[in-house]
Amino acid sequence: MINLEKPYLKLLNSILKKHIPDYTVWIFGSRATEHIKPYSDIDLAIMTQRPLSVSTMSELTNALSESDLPYKVDLVDWSRIDDSFKKIIEKQHDVIT
Repeated sequence: MINLEKPYLKLLNSILKKHIPDYTVWIFGSRATEHIKPYSDIDLAIMTQRPLSVSTMSELTNALSESDLPYKVDLVDWSRIDDSFKKIIEKQHDVIT
C-alpha cells in the first residue's frame, strides 16, 4: 500500500525518473502502512548495489525539496545502510519505481 495522494505520487515518480531512472525505489515507513498521520514524511530507499554519487544524491535531494510536495522526503541509499535497517524496510515496503 502506498499511502500518498495520486498527484503527489505522480510528481514524486517524475522526479525520481528524471534523477535516478535506472534504480528501483521503495517507499517504507508510515506511508507504506495504514498508520499514517497528516504530517507523515515520505521515506524512500534507493535500491543500489554501489553507493550513489554525492552529486546525484544532492541533485535529487534538491529537486525533492524544491518541488511542490508538501511532505519532507527522507532518502536512504540501500548500499550504505546496515543489515538491521534493511530487515526493517524489507518487512514493510512498496515499490515506487
